Amino acid sequence: MRNRNTLLDLQRVENDQAFVRGAPQKQSSANFYPADATRQEIEAWFQQLEGTARTEATGFFTTIRRDRDGNLISVPYSTEYQGPLAIAAEQLRLAARATDEPTLRHCLETRATAFATSDYLENDVAWMELDSTIEPTIGP
Repeated sequence: MRNRNTLLDLQRVENDQAFVRGAPQKQSSANFYPADATRQEIEAWFQQLEGTARTEATGFFTTIRRDRDGNLISVPYSTEYQGPLAIAAEQLRLAARATDEPTLRHCLETRATAFATSDYLENDVAWMELDSTIEPTIGP
């Protein structure tokens, strides 16, 4: 497993207490995994994965969910959060059209595309080549 195996052990600031009034309590699975999954179940599932399946399941832009039969599966962010990411991508494309800075336009456009494909490499390169008066940092 990659860094996510430590997420089960981590606590947020102030012992996981929400800092925004009315916010729900943080799930121990941090919403990367099904709330009912045990650490042992997740570890056993990861151990049996090989090749592409293992790469996908341990990707930085992936959540782990259950299929209709209750089995663990990896789901790309572009699928899991399709609705909100489509809205964000639309806003990024509008922002890209509003700028005269070519590298900023390219960076915003490639991030919008990455939201739909879960392939962030081109956008990572575009961000590193950014020559703009602003430097956006946009999460998945």
